[in-house]
Amino acid sequence: IKQDGDDGSFSAVFATFDVVDHDGDVTKPGAFAEGAEVVVGSWGHKAHDLPVGKAIIRADRKEARIDGQFFLNTEAGRETYQTVKNLGALQEWSYIFMPTRVSFGEFDGHDVVRFLEEVQVFSVDPVLAGAGIDTRTTGIKGLGDAGEALLAEVLVYGERVKSRAAFRAKEGRVLSTANVSR
Repeated sequence: IKQDGDDGSFSAVFATFDVVDHDGDVTKPGAFAEGAEVVVGSWGHKAHDLPVGKAIIRADRKEARIDGQFFLNTEAGRETYQTVKNLGALQEWSYIFMPTRVSFGEFDGHDVVRFLEEVQVFSVDPVLAGAGIDTRTTGIKGLGDAGEALLAEVLVYGERVKSRAAFRAKEGRVLSTANVSR
């Protein structure tokens, strides 16, 4: 997992083609609209929660992935980003969809499977355990060392300002207008 950059961008595989998934479906190459923009939903498909990012669907003959960006300016986006980053290879992905073209038949020793030939994707979400096979985060960018150091300094400075303001308040004084602005 990459840790450079500062925009919350990531990539993830959310579907593998021509394998029976844990729901008994076989997703076919071409099932997804290449370049479609989708919502990145909250952890575990909680559709009642606000989205945590957005992404673009990409696919080849083997798997479908998203190239996305977490909303780091929201609490839910930051928390999900940090969780996905911390889980690394343990992170799985899933998607909420509506099949628009399916067929049924035998596949790889299974008597009856549903072939997902075309689907409309509503969201792709980080989950504990997805129905898809070999779903995973393939890249994620964070604040990086310089950004982390700067953030740490800003937090220390903020605490110092609070401390000085509290100290002055005990003496019946306040920070000057110039210091408040700074």
